[in-house]
Parts: sequence; structure tokens; C-alpha cells
Amino acid sequence: MRIILVMMSLSVALESAAATIVRITTPEGTFDIELLESDAPNTVQNFLNYVDRGDYNNTFFHRSAPGFILQGGGYRFDDSSLTASHIQTQDAIAKEASVSNLRGTVALAHSQNDSSSGTSQWFINLADNTALDSQAGGFTVFGRVTGNGMNVVDAIAGLTRKNFGTPFTSTPTRNFTGTVMKANLVTITAVSSTPSDSASVGSPAETTGTQYPLTDSGNAAEDSPDFGPVNPATQSSEEDDTPADTGDDSSNDGGTDSSNNNTGSSGGGGGGFNNQEEEESWLGRAFLLTTSTSRNITELHIINTSDEALTLTGTLYNEAGEQLGSTDVTLATSLATRGRTVLSASDVETLFSTSPWTGPAMLEVTGKGSFELMSRLESPSGLISNTNCVRQNEVNNIEGFDSPDVTFVRLINIGNTTLTDIRGTLLDKDGSAIGKENVALANSLAPKQAIWLSRDTLSSLIDDTWNGIVRLRLNNPPDALRLINLNRVSSETFFNFSCVEDESSKRVYLMTNAASRNVSELHLINTSTVPASFTSTVYGGDGTRRGNTRASLSLNLPVGARLTLSAADLESVSNTSTWSGPAVIELDSNSDFDAMVRLTSPSGLVSNTNCARRDAVHNVELNTTSPTYIRFINRGDSAITNIKGRLYARSGAELGTEQTLISSLGAREAVWLTGTELSERFGTSWQDEASLYVTADDDSELRLINLNFVNRETFFNFSCFEAATQVP
Repeated sequence: MRIILVMMSLSVALESAAATIVRITTPEGTFDIELLESDAPNTVQNFLNYVDRGDYNNTFFHRSAPGFILQGGGYRFDDSSLTASHIQTQDAIAKEASVSNLRGTVALAHSQNDSSSGTSQWFINLADNTALDSQAGGFTVFGRVTGNGMNVVDAIAGLTRKNFGTPFTSTPTRNFTGTVMKANLVTITAVSSTPSDSASVGSPAETTGTQYPLTDSGNAAEDSPDFGPVNPATQSSEEDDTPADTGDDSSNDGGTDSSNNNTGSSGGGGGGFNNQEEEESWLGRAFLLTTSTSRNITELHIINTSDEALTLTGTLYNEAGEQLGSTDVTLATSLATRGRTVLSASDVETLFSTSPWTGPAMLEVTGKGSFELMSRLESPSGLISNTNCVRQNEVNNIEGFDSPDVTFVRLINIGNTTLTDIRGTLLDKDGSAIGKENVALANSLAPKQAIWLSRDTLSSLIDDTWNGIVRLRLNNPPDALRLINLNRVSSETFFNFSCVEDESSKRVYLMTNAASRNVSELHLINTSTVPASFTSTVYGGDGTRRGNTRASLSLNLPVGARLTLSAADLESVSNTSTWSGPAVIELDSNSDFDAMVRLTSPSGLVSNTNCARRDAVHNVELNTTSPTYIRFINRGDSAITNIKGRLYARSGAELGTEQTLISSLGAREAVWLTGTELSERFGTSWQDEASLYVTADDDSELRLINLNFVNRETFFNFSCFEAATQVP
């Protein structure tokens, strides 16, 4: 095995017949890239040429689009002159696209106009970006991040992004306070190779392109761009050398940018680097707004997560896609950082001067900084659920005709062009099609339009019925399409099953034991194109492993099939006795998968609990009827120390002062803190819902789950909501 250590860092060590490994060390941690020499030999050699010459020394990741890509390999920053220059490049390399752009793969950036124009820049896919296999001729995958390396990559992508002018419109920063220095960037600091390599180790190549001062906001359009992907949802790009972002975040660890298209230069030129951060624009959506006449009452919470006060505006569309009222209506003025504005359906109707609409509406919200949108849907009986969470390709919880609960799937076109011929297939637990395959779900969907597909409608379309829970998989879904998977319970309220964990987290965060009054049922769905094997390891709340390590769950789960496991099943497979409190289940598989947990209460209510956040939750209540519980979970192999929190009221006013919540959370340990306990820690009380922001000495493996304990019997998860994304 040939190992290349990159410090960010790249260095070459040991060689054998096995794959070449590139090791990258960053201020946020280290990750390894396995090079796919048999799939893209020329592209791999091109990359290694830059490595061996030392060209990547002191370059920085200049583009971060969370949920889409992380891009680097182009620019070097000079503290003495406050300039950023592109590195010297070699001849362009011809396309070798054969491996799909799935999460964790590494691909060569190239011009949108020429798929064989790639030089030094490369990007890491943060999601399954299969659209990039064909976009602009296709982007060549030449490596993949191995082991737990994506945790580090995700940490970099999760850093605060700043706009310093094209091509640095979405640059990840560290402790930025107003003037950019190298220490504020995620920099690769050294590249070296061992004598066993044929190429000698050189010093970093001198840049030949223009150096751009940080006070210059000029455009680098005259340079020959060294491309990356573009957002298929927006088809927008400032330059033609970046992948287009994929739009809204359907995962639960934050949003993706909607088109932050930074460019490099294949000719050695630099980009305009304005040391005064340029104003950003952010877009978020509330997908299901009921009216003031609805039996189910929506309350939309828009939370300012930026460091500046925000003015927020909105545009409202009914389910036919027709605009209601004016464009960019002011929703909030000078909303304090960490504060929230709460809008009822009546508030929205008044703001937009419209009468109640038919069916739920979609509200697009814009501002000049980051914000998040959480919806609380209250049923006639007082149950409150969380509805503002969407998916893109599939939904996994279509109830059968043997269930009293009825499933509805919402198809939403968030784009500006009509979508046509939207097709899908229902799959049973074995991955086999139910009834007709590839049926037309919608012949067309106008811009901003949304339609419901009920269980009965789906049955009519496929000309068949089914029992048990099945999956709806869309065939080549458009990038602007979003899906919401809802269950209508007791003919009165909806519970959202759109949020799940997948192979990127490899976790089930809340698995109750076989003796619990609330019964967990784990659903593992093989979403890949090959049969899947699964193993599991159970960890109790104290972090102790329970039973066998990597106990086999399935050796050959067919494509599209699901494996359903109870707590008793896991106890049996793992050879362990009943654990106390909810357990964390670590999952390993050779394929992509979704992990969904259905939690059934004693009264029969079924909710979805497997969804976690990274640094903040927004539904911390202090009352006795539906108390809030926050689960702090350490996913890692070492203790997380000095976990601190800040608590904020709706107004943005801090409740008390920063407090140490947990001094040390052991490896794989998980603990509960209730709203009442938080009130005691902060020495204060509050009304309505508060936000909790959490930090730690190293919080990359810390996860939070925000639950409401309803009727003293079941939990409803408020960890899943939409994050606004940057737009051009």
C-alpha cells in the first residue's frame, strides 16, 4: 500500500500492490483518500503529480457547500500581501468518468464547457451527487474518503462560510473576525513523498497568475476556469468551473448551498479576494403552511442563526404554484441574532393580504444571513408534531391497507420551470415491485406547485394493494423535486417520516429495550444497487458495549429491500440481556442504506425518532404537560469534554449565562437533560420555546436529539427542520 500523508497535509509513505492512500491533515482533523487507479489511472497520476511536486502545500479549501461538495486544490494565501493566488497548473487531463459521484468520493473539477479541462482542483462529494455523473459531460471520480474520514470532511463543510467575492463566495473560515489571515482558512500545510516514489519532492510551485489583494473585489472571469459542479436545481454558476449545488438539505446536519459556485483557474491566475466580507443572500422554505380555517394549526418558527440582526422577507405560493400577495413581503425587521419570529396562519394571511388558501401553501423566506425554519403543527386534540422536513429521492413509510394510519406523500416543485413525467415504483419488504412499475405519479408539476398522493391514489396508480409498510422510490427524480412523507393519525393530525439517518451516520440513536412501554422498530432499507450485508453493535446509555461486536443482521439483503428488527431481535442477535434506557446501535454495511425508527406508544401513536442535530435545537419547552428532553450522544471513541450551552428566548435574549452542561461525556455515552434540569442549570425560567446552542472542546462527534414527551407516554422528535441555504 502506498500512503501519502497530507498535512492539511499530503505526504507519501509506503508502496505495494494495494491502492495508493493520500492522507490529509487539516486544522479540523485527518482523513484518508484511497485513489482509484484502476478506474481513473490518468486522473490519479495527474493528482499525484501535483502531490509529488508539492503544489498543494499551503493551499486552502476555498469552497464549501454543505450537503453538496467541499472543493480545494487551487489557491494559496499569502499573509504578507493579503492575496490569494492560483497554483501553477499542468496540462489539462481528459475525462475518465466511470465511478458515480456518491458521498465520500473525490472528483476532478473541470470547466462547464469542456469535461476534459480539469487540472489541479478537486472536490469531495458530501452527498450522493449522481447528477454530476452527466452534468457538463461528467466529473471524473478518482478517489474515495475511507474509514471515519467523512466526519472530518463534514466538520470542515460545517464551518462558518464567508463571501469574499468571486471565486471565494462560500469559503469555510475559522475564527474569522473581519480581516482574513491564513489562520482563518482551512489550509493544507505540507506535502512530502518518500524516496521510494519516482518523483522527487519539490518545494511548492511558484504561482504565475496575478495575485489579488484582499481589498480587491474584482472578478476573476478573465482567468481560464478550473471547474467544479453546478447546482442542477438552479442551473446557476458565477463561473464555469464549479459543480452546481443541489439545493435544500434533506439530511439533518444542516443545509446545502443553492448555488455558491466558486471558480479556480487552470492558467495559474488568482481570484478576487475581498477582505471585507460581501453580503450574502440566504433562502429557506416552509413547505406545509395550513390556513386559519384548518383543523390542524401551523405555527412557523424562523430562527436567526447568524451573528447579525436580520430582516427577513417572504413570497407565498398556494398548492397550484400561484403566488399569493406581493413578492418579498417583510416578515421580520432587525430580528436579533438567536431570536425567532413566530408566524401563525392568520399572521401570514394578514402579511400577504390574502384570504385562506386551499390546501397547504409554501412560503419562501430570504435574508442576508443564515436562519432555520421549524414548523409546529397542532391537531384538534392538542398533539403537536414537526412537519418541516423533506426528502428528494424516496420515502420509506407508506402504510399498508392493514394499518389504521393513512399515508400521504407531498410532491413539491421548488424550481422555476415545470417538471414533467415524474415516475416511481412501490417496493415491498423484499425489494420487489408492487403492481405496475415506473408509473406516472405526475405528468407535470408547475413551478412552486405541490400535490398530494394518498395511499389510495398510489394504489389506484399501480393497480394493486398491499399490507405492511412499503417504500416509494422515484425513478430519476428531478433535482427541483421535494418529497414529504406524512402519516395521518386518528383522522386528525400528521406525523412526519421524511427524516432518517443513512450510511453517513451509521447510527440508530434511540432504540428502546424489549421491556419498554414505548416500542422501537428499526427499519434498514437497502438503497444501493447491490445486495447488502449488515452488522450491528449495541451500546447502552453509559457507553458500554452490550453483547457481541458487529453481530450479523443480514448477509444478502436484496436491492430495495428492508430488514425490520425489534429490540428483542437485536438482543437476540447481539447475545445481550435487556439494556436500560435507549441504546445507540452502530451499523456497518457494504452499501448505502436508510435507517428509520418507528416508535409506538402505549396508545398506538407511531412517531419517527431517528434524526439528530449537531450544535443547536430549537424546541426546548418548560412545562409539565409535554416536557422536553434533550439527548446528548457521543458517537466517538474518546470522551467529549467541557460541553457548554447557551439558552435563548424567542426574543434572542440570553437566558442566564453560558453554563457547563456536561463536564465529560464518555465514548459512546448518552445522557438526558430535561427542560426542567436546564432551567436549574441556567438559573432561569422561560415561556414558549427556547433555543439551546451547544459547544465542546471537540464536538465533531456530539449529536443532539430534541424530544417532547407527550401525554407521559410517547416522544415526538423536533430535531429535523430546514436550514436556509446560500444563493447567488
